[in-house]
Amino acid sequence: MTDKLISTHGGLQAATPITVDSSTGDMDTPGVIEADGLKLVPQASAPATPAEGEYYIDSSDNLLRQYTNSTWRIVIALKSYEVSANTTIKVNEEVFVDTTSGIVTLTLPATAVTGNRVRIIDAKGTWGTNKCVVARNGNKIHGATADLDLTVPGDFLDLVYTSPTTDWRML
Repeated sequence: MTDKLISTHGGLQAATPITVDSSTGDMDTPGVIEADGLKLVPQASAPATPAEGEYYIDSSDNLLRQYTNSTWRIVIALKSYEVSANTTIKVNEEVFVDTTSGIVTLTLPATAVTGNRVRIIDAKGTWGTNKCVVARNGNKIHGATADLDLTVPGDFLDLVYTSPTTDWRML
């Protein structure tokens, strides 16, 4: 397990350093985030009457959320980990895929909401030899009703979920 230090992100700056556990993506200390008069302190529940664009840190999972279009959305958290076997991934995860020993299939989440993301990265540069298959799990991937084969060595893929009537879209 290697921890990542977050000092700034998108104009937000930590009042004290915040470390993130790279195996879970969780902040190991409830950090206070400050920037130009904005101060975020982890809290147990979302503000009762949020304004559009308002932020808060959910103390149950230590994720930064923003209120947009009447919904709280995760802003900067992707849980990162490496896999070398078939895996069903969850929303808002960053998966480093090692296909050194053979083809690996990642199954997308069966349920997602608009704005959920996943990032898939070739961890060892071996997708040219052994592909990574992204299984759609009932949803379309960029309009297609077929699974997606990733075959370019060293490549990565960012997907964002748009809605059940559309699909996962490549960024």
